[in-house]
Amino acid sequence: ANAPKSVSVLFAVGDDFVRQEALTSHDAAVSAMIRWIETHAHTRFRINGEVAVVDAEGIVAATFRQHTSRALDPHLHTHVVVANRVRSPDGRWLALDARTLKLDQRTLSAIYHATLRTELTARLGVHWEPVVNGIAEINGIDKTVLEEFSSRTDDVARRLDEKLDRFIDTFDRDPTPRERWRLEREAVIDSRPPKSHDVNAGSLHPGWIKRVEELGHAPDRLIARATGRQRGQNLDQVTVEQLI
Repeated sequence: ANAPKSVSVLFAVGDDFVRQEALTSHDAAVSAMIRWIETHAHTRFRINGEVAVVDAEGIVAATFRQHTSRALDPHLHTHVVVANRVRSPDGRWLALDARTLKLDQRTLSAIYHATLRTELTARLGVHWEPVVNGIAEINGIDKTVLEEFSSRTDDVARRLDEKLDRFIDTFDRDPTPRERWRLEREAVIDSRPPKSHDVNAGSLHPGWIKRVEELGHAPDRLIARATGRQRGQNLDQVTVEQLI
């Protein structure tokens, strides 16, 4: 589950309150996605010689939330590891039938992103750009800031372009959708820098803030514009003056 870049920016340069709300919203969206998996998980076993597909009694899963990309840009995301064992209605532990889950990747992504948007709108009052392929960025965060924290994405895109050019030169045709998907997966793997295990994500916030300032943006104003918190404070002040 990968948060949109603009949500990672909230986590990167927001104050403690904004960071916590971003994390809480992300965790709620991941939980909603896992609940869907749990509800729709099933297994197979034979009944009177026939293979039956039955609902599983929940799933066993572990989540690992991470906050940076391998390039140490802010990148809020969670890895969900689902065990290949589920409890069947008759009490046995059998293999998870994951065929439909693999086909439902777009559904899972849509659940995560829709829940994330709902949570952040309720918690921070953010507004959203148009949804494209199920994903939207927060309105009010300058694109130069998003691009500044997209070095990993840029590396993958460059590697993919190289692979596509080589494929076309070799086969004299464009790749099929399935071939392109494989090339994209290879590009992600090929362009991976080694992980930095000795870096505390909390220590990276000052550097992220400095990078935003070097782009000519005041981080507090950037966050206030995106979340509407400044607008809310002005309304409160008007109300106070009226009461006086």
